[in-house]
Amino acid sequence: FEIRNIANCVPPSDANDDSVGAAVEYALAHLGIDDIVVCGHTGCGGIKALLEPIPPDREAHLGRWVDYTRPAHRLMDAARVPDDIRFVETVKAHVQFQLDNLMTYEIVRQGVVSGKVNVHGWLYDMEHGEILAYDPVDGVWRGLVEMHGS
Repeated sequence: FEIRNIANCVPPSDANDDSVGAAVEYALAHLGIDDIVVCGHTGCGGIKALLEPIPPDREAHLGRWVDYTRPAHRLMDAARVPDDIRFVETVKAHVQFQLDNLMTYEIVRQGVVSGKVNVHGWLYDMEHGEILAYDPVDGVWRGLVEMHGS
């Protein structure tokens, strides 16, 4: 089962957007899904969208949607991440924020606590064809094979 949207955003459960929440609930409650992956990628236009102003009079929906990427951008500003790695680090941070947002859904939280659901953060490096996985225990990104074996 797959949910796709711009920047792989997961609005918090109390946001005024039910599409992602309904899909997550359906996948867990009715399809028996036990792994949720939020996968960012190094070509993410949603993250790039905040680098240029979005005209609110013509693209109001897009502007509101990419607001979900702002926490990652603010974190990069606060950390003064160098320009040469800023984009990739922003995508990684955004994935981590979306994992946090997933945990605001009761069905996800209960599944994780009970050990029935696993939540994963991935980054697809388009240039190198590699997937990095976020290790929440030590806060480090590692190659997927290194994290989970072959």
